[in-house]
Amino acid sequence: MGLFDGYKKKSLVKKATSLMINKEYQSLNSFKKALGLVNKVLELDPDYALAWNLKGGALVGLGKLDEGIKCLDEGIKLDPTLSSLWYSKGVISQELGKYAEAVGYYDKAIELGFISSDIFYRKGTVLTELGRYGMSMEPFDKALKINPNFVDAWNDRAMVSLRLNRYEEALEYYDNALKVDPQNVEAFMGKYMAFMGLDKYPESLEYLDKVLEIESQHTSLWASRGILLNQLGRYEEALRCSNKVLKLDPKEPRAWKTKGKSLVELKRPEEALKSLEEALKLDPKSSDVWFNKGIALSQLEKFKESLNCFEKALNLNPNNVQACTAKGLSLEKLENPEEALRSYDKALKLKMDFEPAKKGKERILASKI
Repeated sequence: MGLFDGYKKKSLVKKATSLMINKEYQSLNSFKKALGLVNKVLELDPDYALAWNLKGGALVGLGKLDEGIKCLDEGIKLDPTLSSLWYSKGVISQELGKYAEAVGYYDKAIELGFISSDIFYRKGTVLTELGRYGMSMEPFDKALKINPNFVDAWNDRAMVSLRLNRYEEALEYYDNALKVDPQNVEAFMGKYMAFMGLDKYPESLEYLDKVLEIESQHTSLWASRGILLNQLGRYEEALRCSNKVLKLDPKEPRAWKTKGKSLVELKRPEEALKSLEEALKLDPKSSDVWFNKGIALSQLEKFKESLNCFEKALNLNPNNVQACTAKGLSLEKLENPEEALRSYDKALKLKMDFEPAKKGKERILASKI
């Protein structure tokens, strides 16, 4: 190959690379153009490993993964020390969901000197997909050391901490993401979940509201907001929130559950029962819904019916300490103190310091004196 051909080859490679890596150019048309340029390079020099790498990348960009892999394998035959070939194989394996293979290819590329925030980030994500959360921390941290403005890496690193129940640590990583992008929805959502994990409901609500300012039509998030408001004892607001959800999606089971719970807490049992019946149509195996239905019936002094609901709640979840205690109270009202005492004792085995069960037991024992 002459001097001119060598210059032409480098020029074509540069143009093809620009078409493939610059986001402003990336499109099916740009990948087609890049493929055409790389084919010209291979006509000049069929043993040019870098060109086979670029051809593989262009074919992947066009959705032709199998053909892309063949090109990369050809490049590796020609030059197994070219790190970008192994990186590209990792990317394709990741796209195909072959995560264990992808890790191996990324490790090989790194071993050969391919060092970038992207490869460490990708390695972290595939390890996360494999459920190897502890192992994913190091590559994410390396990606962030190279590029401290890598928002996705901050968020994904935070999610690893979240999955490991390391909530305070997760909050720190999400805060770093927000330093780079102050309106990052994923970080707002992550902070909402982390504060929920810490039982810090006011802070959790603050960040859920930030998400909803950006994604205002997300019914699932509005349903979550209603649940959170109930946990904060803000039942009127929770009720309004549930009604908003049900206008958008009348079959959102969590909204019916939340509405029923709010109405029970607001001592509006007839309305509560209507909502809870709708919830049971959508989710008949919800222990909490059967419990709240039992409470609504107790408010109406229908203790036989409420007892039946509490028993159903306990069949679905034998560890429902509230249902166990409420069952005891219904049995008291039905003048069955011995069975009531058994229910209170069972509740106290589940949670030894559960005050309503302690008071119920004390009440029955005092009546025997």
